[in-house]
Amino acid sequence: MFLVTPFRNGLTLGATSSLSAAELYQQVFAQGFAKGWTGGAFTARAACPQFLCLGPAYHFYASFSGVGGGVLLTSLTETLIVYGAETKNAQMAMNQKSPGSIPSVHPAWKPFGPGFGIHVFRNVIATAGLRMFCTPCRTAIEKATGTSNSMTTLGGDFAGNVCAACLSAPVHQLYGFAVTTPELRTLPAAEKRERMVSFLKDQYLDTSNGRTRLSGLVPRDLFMRSMYVAVAYTMYSTVERTLVANWNSCEYPLTLTKKKVPTRSSSLTPLSGKANKGMAATTGSLGSLAPGEVGQESGGDDLRYVLKEGRDMNGVFYLLEMATDGRSLAITAYDADQKNTLELLVNEKNHRRLYRDHNGDYRAIAAKLCLDGEQLYINHDGMVPEEKPERAS
Repeated sequence: MFLVTPFRNGLTLGATSSLSAAELYQQVFAQGFAKGWTGGAFTARAACPQFLCLGPAYHFYASFSGVGGGVLLTSLTETLIVYGAETKNAQMAMNQKSPGSIPSVHPAWKPFGPGFGIHVFRNVIATAGLRMFCTPCRTAIEKATGTSNSMTTLGGDFAGNVCAACLSAPVHQLYGFAVTTPELRTLPAAEKRERMVSFLKDQYLDTSNGRTRLSGLVPRDLFMRSMYVAVAYTMYSTVERTLVANWNSCEYPLTLTKKKVPTRSSSLTPLSGKANKGMAATTGSLGSLAPGEVGQESGGDDLRYVLKEGRDMNGVFYLLEMATDGRSLAITAYDADQKNTLELLVNEKNHRRLYRDHNGDYRAIAAKLCLDGEQLYINHDGMVPEEKPERAS
């Protein structure tokens, strides 16, 4: 967050100025290159708990409240963490441009104040971009390019965060207006709302010759908001994915040496034909990953869990678990409301391919889980099974 401070400061100045993006960035650096990071130290200190909130806290919230509830609770927690620092940063940037315009700067430790609700709403949109928009964007890019790799993942993350940045741009500018206009604090609630609505109209609508159209500030604010939010959140998602991949690679390394294949158990007979190409495998239970499976010599059961999280599929919230012995991958999805468990076993070949294509990120693999009726399958590279897997005898 410290790195993107100049983008954030330029966006703050844009809340009370009609200058172009280039001119606003010139004002940010008008007193020297280092001055572009004015106030950045406060947001940098808040960024550590902020990103813990976007990561572990989100997954905790989503585990019992679903994706939507996780986004809402995460956004509220994030606001409580960073509101004071961001408000102080915005007011310091304004004072740098116009010294003395805000006599009493908001303390960085105070988690509430003017524009608090607007700040929460802005964070809801931004967090939704990170947790809800990126996957569809990544899927669209993979279908358009016909490939799936780290670059399509990065492109999907950036596209999803750009969408959220554009949607949240007016909300962020309204927050900036609220915290950098001291006289709003003394106005009655009705007059304050009127001033805010008037600000949005003046900022984004242009009326001339009896016609109302979007003003030239719309593309400016969308661009500047994207430079700030999309860059920061894409950096975060990349760091998170890399850490998860390295963690999984260390904790659950795949055994890549070839071994003699023993007699296969009936529960792990690999699929033939198109279903196998669609990343589906025979349906069984976690207990099926025992001695005698494909590629595993006789020995003790050595299952290790690589992912446990809540996930929404077809409008139903499932508790998802993935476990592996280093070869095959067992997936279960439990619907607590219906007391129903769906299961999928991915054979070693497909498991290795998924692991390689997603850089060891099992959360990215889980994002491609789909439902066909009550049959789980993994939609990877557009390959969807065209026939139901045969059940174990």
